[in-house]
Amino acid sequence: MRFTLPKNSTAPLILFAICSILMSLLLGLYHINSLAQYSYNTKLDTYDTLTENVAAFMKQEIENEYQTIQVSSNIVANAGDLTKDNIITLLPLLAQNSSYVDIEIVNTQGKGYNLAGNEVNEAKEAYFINAEKGQITASDTISYTENNTPVIVLAAPIINNNVNKGVLVTKINAKISNIDLFKNEMKEGTLIYLVNSNKELISYAQDTVINDFNYDSVIENGYLYGDKASSDNGMKLIQFFGGYKNNKNPYIWDLKAIGMNDWSVLVGRLYTVNPITRDILSLTNMIWIFITLGTTLLFILMIIFQRRSNHKVVKTLYLDPVTGGDNWYKFRIVVNKILSSKQFAKKKFAIINFDINRFKIINDAYGYQKGDEVLRDIYHVIKKWVKPGEPFTRYAADQFYILMAFHEEEVIERINDLNDRLHQLRYMNSSRIFFGVYNITERQDSIDRMGEFAGIAKNNIKGNAEGIISFFDDAARSRLLDEEEIEKSMNDALRNDEFHVYLQPKYAAKEETISGAEALVRWYNSSGNVVSPGYFIPVFEKNGFITELDYYMLKKVCEIIRDWLDKGYTPLPISVNISRLHFANPHLAEIIKDIVDNYGVPHNLIELELTESAFLQNKQALIIAVTQLRQYGFLVSMDDFGAGYSSLNSLKDLPLDVVKLDGELFRLTNEVERGLTVIRNTITMAKDLHMKVVAECIETRDQVEFLCTVGCDIIQGYYFAKPMPVNQFEERYFSFIDID
Repeated sequence: MRFTLPKNSTAPLILFAICSILMSLLLGLYHINSLAQYSYNTKLDTYDTLTENVAAFMKQEIENEYQTIQVSSNIVANAGDLTKDNIITLLPLLAQNSSYVDIEIVNTQGKGYNLAGNEVNEAKEAYFINAEKGQITASDTISYTENNTPVIVLAAPIINNNVNKGVLVTKINAKISNIDLFKNEMKEGTLIYLVNSNKELISYAQDTVINDFNYDSVIENGYLYGDKASSDNGMKLIQFFGGYKNNKNPYIWDLKAIGMNDWSVLVGRLYTVNPITRDILSLTNMIWIFITLGTTLLFILMIIFQRRSNHKVVKTLYLDPVTGGDNWYKFRIVVNKILSSKQFAKKKFAIINFDINRFKIINDAYGYQKGDEVLRDIYHVIKKWVKPGEPFTRYAADQFYILMAFHEEEVIERINDLNDRLHQLRYMNSSRIFFGVYNITERQDSIDRMGEFAGIAKNNIKGNAEGIISFFDDAARSRLLDEEEIEKSMNDALRNDEFHVYLQPKYAAKEETISGAEALVRWYNSSGNVVSPGYFIPVFEKNGFITELDYYMLKKVCEIIRDWLDKGYTPLPISVNISRLHFANPHLAEIIKDIVDNYGVPHNLIELELTESAFLQNKQALIIAVTQLRQYGFLVSMDDFGAGYSSLNSLKDLPLDVVKLDGELFRLTNEVERGLTVIRNTITMAKDLHMKVVAECIETRDQVEFLCTVGCDIIQGYYFAKPMPVNQFEERYFSFIDID
C-alpha cells in the first residue's frame, strides 16, 4: 500500500521546515551576535583598565622629570652666580646621564645659554613666565629645537636663599623614549598620544606626523570609549562580515586624564576579529548545530586567547623583574582591596617592612647577579612563610613589604620565625635583618603612608645591638610629626636667625691652653624653645637642607672671626662641619673660598670638618674637593675617625691636615688595654702621615694624661669646657675684653 500525503498537507510541512530552519538560523545568529557583543564589551573594559595604567605610568614619568629638574635647579642655585662661564660649565654636568635634547640656564630677564653655548632668550615664553613666579612648569604644546626636533619644555625656578636667580629650562624629546612601558601593547598596533585640554598634541609613543595630528580626525577613525563605543553602538554582527567603515578594522579610543596640567592620554587599540570567524559565520547554509558548536568553540578560544594576551600585559605592568612576584603597584591594589573588604572588620592587619643590613656588601663582594639571586631566594622564603591572603612585594633594592593578618601576640612570634628562615639562606647567616611593623587600626591613611610608617619604625631600630623588631607607635608618630614640623619651619628659622653658633674650646694637649674651637649649631625656635641637634640634623641630612645650614654656619663663623680681627684680638681658628651632601657640587671649594673672602678672613683660621661617611659616597669627588680646599689654604679634618668601616682607606687616600678621633674610642669597655693600644697606634700612624690628632669627647683627667703620653696634639671635651655662646667664649678666653 502506497502512502501519499495530500497535496494540501505538504505546504504546511515545508513551511514548518523553512520556519524551523529560519528560526534556527536566527537563533544561531542571535546567539553568535550575543557572544560577539560580549567579547567586544569585555575587551572594552580591559582596554579601559589598561588605559588607566598607561595614564598612571605617564604621570609617573612626568613627575620623575619634574623631580629631576628640581634637583638640577637646586644644584644650579648653589653653584654661584649665573655668569656665562658658570653656565657653560654647569650645563654639560647637568646633561650627563640625562635624556635632555637641550638644556638652558637663563637669568631673570630670560637671557642665558644653552648646551651648545648659544645665547637664548626665553623671556616671552609662557613656561619661563610661570617658572619666574616660583613654580615648575611645562610647555602645553610641542616646541621645536634649532635642528627641528619636537620637544616638551620644562622650566624650574633657580632659587637660592628664597631669591630667584633665574630659570633652568630642559627640553625632552616629544616622542616617549621609555617605550618599554608600552612594549607589549605597541606590538598590537596600539597608538598612544598625550594631549592638552584643547586636545592638542604634546607627546606620542609611535612615529607620528605632528602637523597632521587632529584629535577629531583621529577619533573618527574608530569609536571613543564611553561615547560611540558604548553598548548602544557596540559591535554588530554585520561587522563580522566585513562591514567596517572603509573596509578597515576600527580603532577603539580611550581618553583618560593623567591628573597633571589638565593633560590626558589618548590610547587607540585596533579591534580585530579572526578571519576564520568570518568564514565560519558566512556559512549560514550549514546545519545549526555545526554553526552553533563551531562558533561557540571559536568564541571560547578567542576569549581564552584574549585573556591570556591581557594577562601578559598585566603581568608586565605588575611584575617585579627581579623576583618575578608582584611589584609595589600590584601590592597596593591588592592591599587596598583587602582593607576595603569585610575582612578588615574581622581581622587585624599589619604592614611589615624589612631590609638586609649592609646588603650592599653582598653585591660588592659577589656581584649584582648573585645579589639578585639572594633577593629571589628571600622572595621564595616569604612565599612559603605567608598565609593565604597575605600579599607581599619587593619594593626596591633589598626592601620587602608584607601585609600580615594576625591575632594578639602573634606578630613577634611570626616575624622571629621569618627571621630564622631568612638566616638559613646562603650569604645571609651573618647579616642582620631589621623589621618595622605598623598595626593598621584605621583606614584613613594611604598604603604608601602605611609603608612609610613601617619604614620609620624599622629605621628607628637600625643599629640596635639587641632587638630586630620595632613597632610604629605613638612615640614614632610623634617623631614623624616633629620631623614634619621641623621641615615646615626650617626656612623661616634660617631667615630669622634662629640658629645660633656655640663654640666648644679645643686645648693643646701638653700646654693645656686654648688653641681653637669648634662651631656647633643650636636652634632657638620662635617660641623660645631649644630644638635638639639630634632631632633636626638628621632631618636636614635627609631632605638636603643641611647644605643651607652649613653655609649659614660658615658665614656666622666668618662674622665672629672678622669681629675679633676688627677689635684687635688674636683670633683663634674655628672648625666648621661640612656635610657629605656638599660633595655632589663640583664648585664646593670655590663657593667656600668666596664666602670666606667676602669677610676678609684668613683661610688658615677656618678648619673644615667632614665625616668619614663622605668618603663612602663619592671618593673621587671628595679627594678633588679636599685638594682644592687645601690649595686655597684651608685646614681640612676628618671628624669621627674610627666610627666607620673604611677608616684606613680614607686615611691612606685623603690629603688631610687633622684627624679627629671618634668619641666612641674612649668609652670604657671590658678590654681597656686593647682599646688603648688601638688609640696609641692610630695616633702614631696619623703622625707618620704628618697629620695632627684631635681627641674629642674627653671627660676625665686620666684620659687627658694618657693622650699626652701617646702624642695627641689637641683635646676637646667636657673635661675642659662644654659648648658655650660666643659672648661667654669671649669673656672666658679674651681676658682683655671690657665687661660691663
